[in-house]
Amino acid sequence: MNALLQYKLKPWFLFISGIFFIVISILWQNFPLFIFVAFAPLFALLDFSWAPIKLYLVASVSLVGLLSELLLFGANLNTPVLLYIFLVTGLFAFYAIVQQFTGNKLNKFTLLILFTAMEYLLLKVMIQADPVFLADILNQRSEWTRWNNSTGYLGVSLWILGANLIFYQALFKPKKVNVLLFVLGVLCIIVLPIQYSLHLDYNAVKKEDLINLYKGNPLKVHSTYTLQGELISRSGAWVSILIIIFTLIRIKTKKVAR
Repeated sequence: MNALLQYKLKPWFLFISGIFFIVISILWQNFPLFIFVAFAPLFALLDFSWAPIKLYLVASVSLVGLLSELLLFGANLNTPVLLYIFLVTGLFAFYAIVQQFTGNKLNKFTLLILFTAMEYLLLKVMIQADPVFLADILNQRSEWTRWNNSTGYLGVSLWILGANLIFYQALFKPKKVNVLLFVLGVLCIIVLPIQYSLHLDYNAVKKEDLINLYKGNPLKVHSTYTLQGELISRSGAWVSILIIIFTLIRIKTKKVAR
């Protein structure tokens, strides 16, 4: 913990540690618990006051990369992965830019809502191309996520990000590591949902079920999912529209006030 406190304000440490844990989670999908803390240091990166030119550069590179993937390399087998990387990078840059304009008024939970909306949009637009989602990391441990019949497959993405937000608050937000919040995060955000899932007697929604639903094919899943579909991410998409409208109004009124 002391080592973490020593390095937690160094951007290079935050970036490398976040990417390291994400890669480990992808490679070790039989026990991908590191993904629940991998985004916490990346959230901490957003607390720095970045120069606008750097943020615009990151957003521009993400946009150019996204357009290149869509227009020039559409047949490339790596397109879904690269597309997802560009979208996530662009989203983080967009959030940081908006933070600059609003004077750091956006809560980190707003980023989670925008993230789920981004995944829902990706699902709707790229359904024929087998898109990549954060929830895919837990697809091999579907016994942990049987509850996603109520939230949708992409509700797992929000679960992962929600856990990361708690650990960000415990590890990087205070001057001292909040051990109590960290322990409560482990128990309430990770252990309890897994235990609840293990006691359910039906199968979790898996990625192939998600793809089948949005391609219009028959489903072999719990009836709750058939009725509600991607409830979490669909709701996140609508809320994101309101957040963006509110943010634009706030920026406009701030400029007028000046």
